[in-house]
Amino acid sequence: MVVTDRPRVFQGILPPIAEGLPLRPRGLLVGLPGGLSFELRTDDLRLLGVRSGGFITRTDWTGRGGTPGRPTGQIRYLFAKGNPQPLFHLPVEKGRLVALPLKFTGTFCFADVAGVTGQLAVRGSASPIAVKEAFFDAHMKTGLGFIRRLQVGPALHDLVIVLDEDPADSQWMGRPGAGLPLEEKAVKDLKPMVRRHRDGSALVVVVRDPGALLHENLPGKLAFRLPRANSVRDIQFLLVTVDSFSLSALEALAREIVWQ
Repeated sequence: MVVTDRPRVFQGILPPIAEGLPLRPRGLLVGLPGGLSFELRTDDLRLLGVRSGGFITRTDWTGRGGTPGRPTGQIRYLFAKGNPQPLFHLPVEKGRLVALPLKFTGTFCFADVAGVTGQLAVRGSASPIAVKEAFFDAHMKTGLGFIRRLQVGPALHDLVIVLDEDPADSQWMGRPGAGLPLEEKAVKDLKPMVRRHRDGSALVVVVRDPGALLHENLPGKLAFRLPRANSVRDIQFLLVTVDSFSLSALEALAREIVWQ
């Protein structure tokens, strides 16, 4: 299967995305025309990683079937090394979080965007919380960039989104308003969060939603508090991986960003 001028979706068996992880009988691969593909599990909907290049070879079309598809794109980013915790959590007393399984309900494709839909069931709520996530290729020159656009709600509960977890070989250089000498106005306005790895590469995260508050009390996790709302919340996370981080690269990135 190849992706041409429209997104494509594969749903079926996928091999382990990383060594030591399980095969995914209910896997999902969403491919965009720009060459990025997004690999998910659907038993409890989670984005596992992002690939670039080819899409997938349907080995299950040969013989008697039942074999995994073979993604042909190169892995460019893994969330929590390919085994992330649930995306949504419910905050409870004393700062604890309760993970909320996200039930997969479908996919959508149109123009150059594609994504998934799901539902969060919260105990005591009369109806589930609707979740829609669209994936975009950010087309960055400074590194691999992609956008996760979440539409959540209405939600009559505060939610916590755990976007990612820090691997052992990285450290935060800066969070909004601290840790980075942000001189250029474009970078100050961006309020980037930067996680640098020992090899000099880095992950830059930018959030577009002034109501999404960085959760400071969860060490090792990149998490955001999403206050309850009577309407649908639209939040975008731009993630950019750069091979060699510098402030000049950050300034170049700030000038490149165009939101969807």
